[in-house]
Amino acid sequence: IGADFIAAYTQLHRQGKAHSVECWYPDRAGCFQLAGGFYGVQLGQVFYGESMFSRQNDASKIAFAHAVPYFAQCGIQLIDCQQDTAHMQRFGSELLPLEEFVQLLNQYNDLPLATPIAADTIHVQAAFAVHNHRSGNSAASRSCCVTLVSRPSFGAIQPRKSSISV
Repeated sequence: IGADFIAAYTQLHRQGKAHSVECWYPDRAGCFQLAGGFYGVQLGQVFYGESMFSRQNDASKIAFAHAVPYFAQCGIQLIDCQQDTAHMQRFGSELLPLEEFVQLLNQYNDLPLATPIAADTIHVQAAFAVHNHRSGNSAASRSCCVTLVSRPSFGAIQPRKSSISV
């Protein structure tokens, strides 16, 4: 990710239009570690998914699974997920003809959300296996939290201390 991209997304964050949904898990020392997530841009009642990222297996999928109902509560009517995968189909994704897609964008891009998307922890716990790619072994499942952040996560991540013991 280049400097221009970071600057553009930082500006979109400041305008309240770019959002990052992240899955964090506590390590053995109680520091939260970024496991994965996704980010994109919200215009009106449309969320344009830009990219999903994972440091742990399925972490971006966990973040997306918890974000979909939250986005729906906020009034998001359409998520441009760019990919037609089995995971996205579980949430009702479907391929649209270009004409229909453009019509929906014209319909929803200028409509306000019922509730603005805000930085907050989505209060749902999820569990996933922490997989060691070097050894090929999976450790015991750990709980994680899915967080909507108010800052872009393009630079270095500073671990945060948690009161959760693992």
